[in-house]
Parts: sequence; C-alpha cells; structure tokens
Amino acid sequence: LEPFTDENQLNNWGIHRAAGIILYGPPGSGKIFWAKRIAKIIDYKFEEIRKSYLKTNFFNNEKSDFNDFLVSIMKQEKILLFLDDFDVIMEEKESQDGYAWELKETKNIIFHTIDKFEKEHILMIGAAKNVSDIDSEILAPGRFDVMIPIFPPNPQERAEMILYYMLQNLSEDATLLEVLKFNKADQLPFWRESANKMKAFSNTMIIDFTQSLKKRIRNLYLKKEVTTLKIDQTILDAALKEAAGKLTQEYLNSIHLFLQEVSINSEEEFYPRILTLQQELQFYIRKEEPVRSIGFNKDENPENNS
Repeated sequence: LEPFTDENQLNNWGIHRAAGIILYGPPGSGKIFWAKRIAKIIDYKFEEIRKSYLKTNFFNNEKSDFNDFLVSIMKQEKILLFLDDFDVIMEEKESQDGYAWELKETKNIIFHTIDKFEKEHILMIGAAKNVSDIDSEILAPGRFDVMIPIFPPNPQERAEMILYYMLQNLSEDATLLEVLKFNKADQLPFWRESANKMKAFSNTMIIDFTQSLKKRIRNLYLKKEVTTLKIDQTILDAALKEAAGKLTQEYLNSIHLFLQEVSINSEEEFYPRILTLQQELQFYIRKEEPVRSIGFNKDENPENNS
C-alpha cells in the first residue's frame, strides 16, 4: 500500500499504485473488513459494488449498466471499489447458467477500464475464496497483480476477538459486564482456553460463539436474578458447539484449498501462519484404521496355514 501513502514510491523507485488487489481466503475470514481497513489506511472512500450494479437497469425510461456506474465513479476522487465473488466473475471458464452473460459483460468492462484506474485514483479490490480459477489475464501486471491472503484468526487473535465482542456496546452499568467482571471474563486470559478450542474458526463463527454465550448467560440470569453467576465449562462448551455448526466439510475443504494456494503464492511471507493453520486443520482430519487383508496372498500356500 506504500505507493498510495508515499508519493516517493513512484518518484524515487518508479513503483506504481496498484489498479486492483485481490483479497482471498475462506468464507468468513474478514475480506470485507480488510477492504474497509485498506480504504482507511490509504484515505480512499469505500464503495461496495452491489450485484444490482452489474445488471442493466431502467429508471424513468433511461438505461444504465455497469459501465455507466464505473464512468460515474471515475468522476470522483480517491474511490476504493469492493467487488465480492471476484473468483466467480473472473473465472477463466465461462459459467453456463443464466447469470453467465452478465458476468461476461462485467469481466469485459473491467478489462477495458482498469488501465484508467491509477490515473483516476481508483482502486478495485476483489474478494475471492480462491485464485486458482481466476482468468490469468486479469492477474497481469497493471491489473490485479497484488494478491493478499486473508487467514482465519490464530489463537491469540481469537481470544482478543471474543473479548472484544463480549464487551461490545455494553454500558458501564450493564448487567452482562457485572457478570463478566465476577468471572474475570473482562480480561483476556479467561478466553484463551476457549480460543484454543476454536481451531480454524472463521471470524463469523467467533461472533456466533459470543452471541450464543450472551444468550445463555442472560437465560441463566433470568432464572437466578443475580450477577454472581459462574460462567462454567458447560455453558462455554454449549456455545462452542452451536458456533461450530458452520464448521462444515465444505468449509474445511476451502481451508485446505486456501493453504495450497497461499503456499504457492506467499509461503515465505506467511510461513508461520501457514504452519499454524495446517496444524489446526489436521485436528479435523480423521485417521483411518489400516484395512486388514482377508484370505491369503498369491505367493502363500494355504496348506501351510492352520
């Protein structure tokens, strides 16, 4: 991002601002969060490209399409455009469903306008689950040649996130805050054990955990009507089990694919993160028992066996 924040990058080193950046990672890993964060870092206005913008629309008998939308955006200054499902839209193999024509049009329009983005102070960020199926032409220099992997949070980050979401929006005299203080759950160490159990959890799953836990604590409070409630392992495990409902085989497969891609693209930069996530993924892989052979081998003589 330095070419956006330091003009000397271009003047001294000839390094241009990126026209496009791809943020890729498993579902719920925080791609839109980081796109907004990037907008804040480089002081650009965040603008999400909604699916309706990709279609041809008619309003007061006037036609408008995605190209018209981009033209209007380029009249503004310092805009970050966020486009979700980037891997689907920019897929090398064209889709065969009814949405295929719109996707092809979107792809072509971006191809023809992206070379103007740097001059017009436009940055487009595409969010993708993976990058292996994206058309190689869109990854060429001067286009989307910057790819940033977005990892699911590690154990330390998970603990910090749990604490943040448990305390979020609470007033100083909130009942929940009193319960948390009684358990010392308003401090980070309380959440480390739960965070360590959330192997490969996405941001979304962590938020689900805190919401489930808040409801369980509230229900317990309504029964006993005291703030000296014990947040015991039973309550924590129940909330954890509920949050793990999104930990499907499809999600685990997306983690596996993500690890393959980030190992190819950025292994040196992110090796510790890759290793941690690989170890957490192994926790969910069941080890199959060796199959016992039945009968005799071809070179064995049955008469020698009792």
